[in-house]
Amino acid sequence: MAVFEILRKMRPLRQIEAAELLVNANNYSVAYRGIMSAWLPEGVDGAIKLDGKGLKVDAQFSGRGEVSTAALDSLKIVAFDLAALHLAVEEKADLPAFLIHDSPREADLDGTLYARLFELVQRWEDEAGPPCFQYIVTTTTAPPKKLQNDQYVRLRMSSTPAEQRLFRMDL
Repeated sequence: MAVFEILRKMRPLRQIEAAELLVNANNYSVAYRGIMSAWLPEGVDGAIKLDGKGLKVDAQFSGRGEVSTAALDSLKIVAFDLAALHLAVEEKADLPAFLIHDSPREADLDGTLYARLFELVQRWEDEAGPPCFQYIVTTTTAPPKKLQNDQYVRLRMSSTPAEQRLFRMDL
């Protein structure tokens, strides 16, 4: 059944809500594809689809179709989150321009992709002028050298000694 046939069967207010969902899903898909192409190597493409079960986030490799691994699943989540942040900055989504990622590297992202993640967000900041978003990353893997300064790193912690932990004690 075509989308418009389904919409016609809905009450007018529900038609508007459904149409807005479709537009927003398309905005997310466009932003997600943009993140994938800016962050990942050539040949990787992504899409966000809205169906009766909700949003489906996909990633495909040229010639191999959709692939699913733990690393790719982590990558899709990070890319989806960044797409949401990007839409918030562009005021195309009713979301805060604030994102926290807790250890996105942790053995899931290749070192090059991990570095490119930071470089992508730093490029956004350069293009935006005064920062209009906040991106917080907790990680045990250092960011690229050029981003290891007080402008970007706000707090350095360690698991030992206890004084260098977040709450400065054993819990």
